[in-house]
Amino acid sequence: MPPRTRRPEHGSPIPNAVRRFLRDKDGSPDMMVDGSSEPKTFYYSSPQGGFVLLDSFSLLIMAPSVEPEDFGGRSVLSNGVLVDVTGPQWGTRLDLCDGIPIVRNADWSLLNGGNFNRLPGATGEILTVSWEAGTRHPLHLPARFKLRVVVRDDLASLTLFRAFVKGIRVTDNK
Repeated sequence: MPPRTRRPEHGSPIPNAVRRFLRDKDGSPDMMVDGSSEPKTFYYSSPQGGFVLLDSFSLLIMAPSVEPEDFGGRSVLSNGVLVDVTGPQWGTRLDLCDGIPIVRNADWSLLNGGNFNRLPGATGEILTVSWEAGTRHPLHLPARFKLRVVVRDDLASLTLFRAFVKGIRVTDNK
């Protein structure tokens, strides 16, 4: 009988686990920004020396209201939010929205396949969106590829807007 794999104790690091917020070039995870004049990009980048298998992508939006037909607590966006994968030399490699920007809360359900929750909060409403690929069909990010969320409207009035990824890093063994 093979030796039993010991599970890590609570609070100890899991080797090669990826649990990261998408961040802008300055390191901020807060996507409540004004991207109307210059788009603001938030990303997770796969490290050099291997690749990452992402099995979860989650969003959290908090606003006074998160009705399906608006975006956060504001009206439908003019330019929208893009979600894509880019490579270091090739530009956009995979457009997760098929060229159609996300302009209202309900549009997130097209990206995630239905993991869309609207919850009451103490100071407004909370929208959680998650895309769960699972371990059978993860999103494969080669070294230095980025999963990006590009904000192209003024979202500064949102209470909170963040994105988070989970997965596993596979390193090159040379």
